Amino acid sequence: MPQTGFFSTAPIWAIGCALLVLLWLATEVGFHLGVKERAQQQAGERLNIDLVQGAILGLLSLLLAFTYSFVAERYKVRQGLVVREANTIGTAFLRSGFLPETPRRELQALLRQYLDSRILTEELAAEPSKLAEAIQRSVRLQAALWPTASRGIAGRPPTVLDGLVFQALNEIIDVHSERLAAAEYRLPSAILWLLCVLALTGLALTGFASGLRGRRSTFSTGALAVLVMAVILVIIALDSRRQSFIHLSQTSLIQLRDSLQAQTTTTTLPQPAPALQRDTQ
Repeated sequence: MPQTGFFSTAPIWAIGCALLVLLWLATEVGFHLGVKERAQQQAGERLNIDLVQGAILGLLSLLLAFTYSFVAERYKVRQGLVVREANTIGTAFLRSGFLPETPRRELQALLRQYLDSRILTEELAAEPSKLAEAIQRSVRLQAALWPTASRGIAGRPPTVLDGLVFQALNEIIDVHSERLAAAEYRLPSAILWLLCVLALTGLALTGFASGLRGRRSTFSTGALAVLVMAVILVIIALDSRRQSFIHLSQTSLIQLRDSLQAQTTTTTLPQPAPALQRDTQ
C-alpha cells in the first residue's frame, strides 16, 4: 500500500521539526492545565493521573516497537532484493556466453544497459519523475532480452545450455517484479498518524501530571519528546523511498557494473606484436 499525504511529500527534516514543536506544545499545555487543576482542588483531594499516563505511554511504546519491527523487516527485504537482482543479472551475463557470437554480444550489451537502469541512486530517489523514467527504461530493456536470446537458438533445437540462459533471464524478470512490488508496499499513513496522536497525548498527560504535583523536570520531558520524535523519524525514513538519512544501498549492483566494465576492458586490450627474431645465420 503506497503512502499518501503529508508523510510522503514533506521533507524528513520538516516532519521532525513539526513533530518536536507539537510535542513541546502538548507538554506545556498539559502542564498549565495540571497547575490550574491543582489550584482548583479542594483540600485533601488528589486526582490520580499516573495510571492513565502509564497506560498511554505503554501503548505508545508497544506501537512504536511493533511499527519499527515491521518497517525494519520490510527494509531488510528490499535490501535483499537488490543483492538478489545483482546476482541474477551476473548469472545471466555469464550464461549468455553459451550463445553464438552475434546474439551473445547483443545480449551482453543489453544486460549492461539493463544493469545501469536498475541502479537507483539517491539522486533518482529524490526526484519521482526521474525514478519513474529509470523504471520505464528498465522495462523496455527487459522486454528486449528474451527476443535477443531467442535469435541465438533460431533454426536449431534448444539445448540444456540454452535452457540455463533462458532460466536466468526469467529470474531477472521475476526479481524486477518483486522489487517493484516491495517498493510500492509501504506503511499506511493511518499508523503514522496514530503514532503521532499517541505521542502528543502521552506528552500532554506527562505535563499534566507534573502540573498536578506542582513541579516538573524540563530535562526529562524534553528528552522524552526528542527520543519519541527520533524513533518516529527513523520509522518514516526506513519506510520511505525518498532521499533521507537512510537509503537502500546499491553497492551490489555498482560492484557488478564495475566488474563487467573491467572484464570488457581486459578482453579488448590490444595484444603486443610478437618481437621479430633476428636471423642469426
